[in-house]
Amino acid sequence: MNRKNQSELSLKNVALLIGAAIAVMWAADAVCRLVRKPDASAVRWSDEIVADNLIIDAGDTAETQGTTEIPEGTLGIPVHDAGIGTEPKSDLPDGCVGIPKDDSHIYSGILVQIDQSHPYTGSTGELTTFAEKNETYRMKRMDLSTRPEVLAAMNSMGSAYMSVSGVANLMVYSTIAPYDVAGSLYPSALPDRSSGYCVDLCLLNEDGTISKFSEPNAWVKENCWKYGFVLSYPETDSAATGVEYAPYHLRYIGPVHAALMHDNHLTLSAYYAYLKEHPYSVPLYQTVGDTMYMVYYVQAVSGGTEVPVPRDKEFDISGNNSDGFIVTVKN
Repeated sequence: MNRKNQSELSLKNVALLIGAAIAVMWAADAVCRLVRKPDASAVRWSDEIVADNLIIDAGDTAETQGTTEIPEGTLGIPVHDAGIGTEPKSDLPDGCVGIPKDDSHIYSGILVQIDQSHPYTGSTGELTTFAEKNETYRMKRMDLSTRPEVLAAMNSMGSAYMSVSGVANLMVYSTIAPYDVAGSLYPSALPDRSSGYCVDLCLLNEDGTISKFSEPNAWVKENCWKYGFVLSYPETDSAATGVEYAPYHLRYIGPVHAALMHDNHLTLSAYYAYLKEHPYSVPLYQTVGDTMYMVYYVQAVSGGTEVPVPRDKEFDISGNNSDGFIVTVKN
């Protein structure tokens, strides 16, 4: 065999060897891929993790869709559905959603504690006049303002008072500001006046004179809680509130909480301490009419608090003007 034929044979052998080596490597790789391929369940689990964390390409985080901040509602006002567009967080109780509240919300609401140690820093809210009052009680001045729920409660309490007494001599003397002209019955600037939830009461006598309450009116003292009113500054609480006894001065906190105070024989300052003993895990229950309510305290977390509220229930969240929130749920 000549030199030329030997050279061609050598080149062909080399090519065959290279091709065989490539074939072996390809087969080995295919076997490895087959052995290492994940099963279907592992793929689904991985997909779920990606979906739960909303991870998209390039390490960016997708925006959450379909979530809506749900404002708190006043009981008796249109129901807020706590379940709409909001998924419960893992650290919330079962069946609850979290209502976000920042630190400023601690200082507003129908149940804020207001005394010398807890000054009121909120607004008076939306006010109304007494133009829509009924004829069962009197007004010292028709230009007085109050919150709409206080007006409604006064109309109900005045009607009940007149049905028992037979006379319409109960009078609203002042509300947000003291009637501080010369000879005023109640000139003191009480800490909770500016909240808009208070009324000062007196009696209109047959001769046209006015009598102040040096002691709470017997009927009002016994029945005002049924209409959501309580005594802001009773004599027994002077040391705790730093405010002198004000037997004429009523604070509206709503029928649910007024009933809880009455049934547990508590003053308003004692009620705030009592509420702190009842978090979501140990709530209070109170029936008003034919309706059951659940009440509980949520301690605030600095920087923002997720207040747990049961799904699909009517609710109200109030700050306590100190360190947390009081939740009232209509069951």
